[in-house]
Amino acid sequence: MSERLAAVSKIINDAIAQNPECKAILFHESISEVMAIFHALRRAGHKVVAEHSEFPDAMRAESLRLFRSGAARIIVSARSLIEGFNVPSADLGIVVAASASVRQRVQTLGRLLRKGAAAGGPEKQAVLYVLYAHDTVDELIYEKTDWAQFVGADRNDYFTWRTIAETEPVRKPGPPRSPQAEEEAVDPETLKPGDIYPANPDQGKLYTVDSQWTVRSEAGDLIQPSAELKAILSSSRKALGKFRVTPKNLLVLKLEKGEDGWHGLYLGRLSAPLALADVTAPEAAAQRSYAVGDTYPLGQVKGLPFSVLTRDPRLIALKVRGGVRFVHPLSAIADVEKRRKTGALQDRLKKLKSEGRGINRITVTPEGHVVYVFDGAAHYLGEAPEGAEGFIFEEG
Repeated sequence: MSERLAAVSKIINDAIAQNPECKAILFHESISEVMAIFHALRRAGHKVVAEHSEFPDAMRAESLRLFRSGAARIIVSARSLIEGFNVPSADLGIVVAASASVRQRVQTLGRLLRKGAAAGGPEKQAVLYVLYAHDTVDELIYEKTDWAQFVGADRNDYFTWRTIAETEPVRKPGPPRSPQAEEEAVDPETLKPGDIYPANPDQGKLYTVDSQWTVRSEAGDLIQPSAELKAILSSSRKALGKFRVTPKNLLVLKLEKGEDGWHGLYLGRLSAPLALADVTAPEAAAQRSYAVGDTYPLGQVKGLPFSVLTRDPRLIALKVRGGVRFVHPLSAIADVEKRRKTGALQDRLKKLKSEGRGINRITVTPEGHVVYVFDGAAHYLGEAPEGAEGFIFEEG
């Protein structure tokens, strides 16, 4: 990892030695690393500019002007990859730090690269380098894409470079990893719960399940209860958290992180796809009168979420950066009706806990209804003292 800058310097120096007019675009995911590379190349005497989204537009435009005119021969960019600007082409591209979005970076940089010509030599194709740390999760980029199909098998070369200052790159016969199989290549009948899933675990929809057996989509939408899913997840020693359902065979996979990256643990197979909670007739939830404990339309559990934390007798809390803030003590709430509503909600949450329903989250709907979800069903808890805003919390 620490050799990245040395590799960048060597690649650039070799390219300039072959073609003194070489122009290069470097890309990194981190703005701080972009600036570190910029300063290092500048100290080495290179004509270099930096560009990233935290610079004012005028400064970014000036960096590009200098690069376009040739006053700068190298531009180092982060994240935005000079989005929204007309970027001049270059002879050399370097993805300094590989990431999950490396394919997108390669596509973008590929459009910016052009054919170059060494001084007095024949025309040659531009070169794009993708640096990755050997035997680390950096190599996972080669599991996500078949680079032979993406770029062309005859246009890819792979090397290991053990010590930049002392050795030359050693050519390898192929990429460090191969793309994982598609779901179609897996026979579900051969899988047993607990097996490592032998294909790409990133295929399919991602869900989460919490300690109250509330299942949500990746977007946070509630999912209709499924006894079949609960039985499958319950078989896992780590039932809670993220899981994925494959698109074709509806295989339930638990995502686990090992030394070589994420993999899927097969848990079971659903007979039907998971469905979003019914969101029809929202006016019904607004107009109906509810009693405490009534079942509430699961699809209408939308609004402001609040935490329930038993370490403070006030229970109802708002998580903020650096900590939490609890509702005002009842003695500090001057409005009689608001004090009554707050106290009633606290009493009901205590009662639920005594009954074995340890609720850790409540939602205040736009109608001012306080509801909670437990074991896949939503229930009405009472009225929020501040209506749709929920509660007033202590400062600090």
